[in-house]
Amino acid sequence: MRRVLPVVAALVVALALNVPAQAGAAGGEPAAAKEAHGKGKGKCKGKGKGKGRGKGKGKCKPHRPGKPDPVPEELAPEDPAAAAGGPAELQPVGFEFLTSAEAATRVVRNGFEPRPENSEENARVAAPDELAYFHAESDMPYQRYVDGQFTGTTDEIIQWAAHKWGLPEDVLRATAVVESWWNMDTVGDNGDSFGIFQMRRPYHCCLPEMRDSTAFNADYYGGIVRAFFDGKQSWLNNPDVSPDNGAKYVPGDLWGSLGAWFDGRWHTPGNGAYVGRIQWRLAERTWLTDPWFASH
Repeated sequence: MRRVLPVVAALVVALALNVPAQAGAAGGEPAAAKEAHGKGKGKCKGKGKGKGRGKGKGKCKPHRPGKPDPVPEELAPEDPAAAAGGPAELQPVGFEFLTSAEAATRVVRNGFEPRPENSEENARVAAPDELAYFHAESDMPYQRYVDGQFTGTTDEIIQWAAHKWGLPEDVLRATAVVESWWNMDTVGDNGDSFGIFQMRRPYHCCLPEMRDSTAFNADYYGGIVRAFFDGKQSWLNNPDVSPDNGAKYVPGDLWGSLGAWFDGRWHTPGNGAYVGRIQWRLAERTWLTDPWFASH
């Protein structure tokens, strides 16, 4: 009997030591595991929020028995305009406009092309001798910055010109709708106006690039609108011109600048109606909403 008691006592002790392990196997959580979870939550939650919420939670959060793994949050698609720095917007008077190369980096290469028939003009840039002649002949205040050195879709070229000259890209899109329905083959004013922004000879220079290169056409248009906006066209206040104006020419007036492109005067009834058509197309976003805008 004395020999049996020590054996029974030993069995009781062994069973007692085994209980925590069996409880853990039945669904309880060992102390070591609880401690690990506590460290995971305390350490990784702060790390996740500080350096990247998804990274902290995904890498460090421990798995809990009986609970499904967390479903990762679905990321919203990236806005291409935001990725490129946002759409071109109106910049203040005195804006230091971009080079052609700098403006090209801001363009969203979206592939949107409602005018595939512009492909030849979109791929053509002014040759060195054409640019040399243009710079020698043009009296546009910002002519020395115009080079038309960009290729892309019609929409990408409009974006590029807007970024280069600090003008709202949707306003340029709307203007091109009014001027040409975005068609580089458009010829107006009895054969004297050309391209998507209808550069008119002899007031603007020069052929053939203003007719045959979309980028040159848009670049020149952006440059002269910026010149009006910056107050560089002071001749509008000359005594022989100002009586035709509806207001005194001042810088910082975008709608006045667009109207001056139409008739070379400042806030006249005629160019007011023209600006109204631009504003209508801008509000409508014709290039995106009109089912008949794209070539069929």
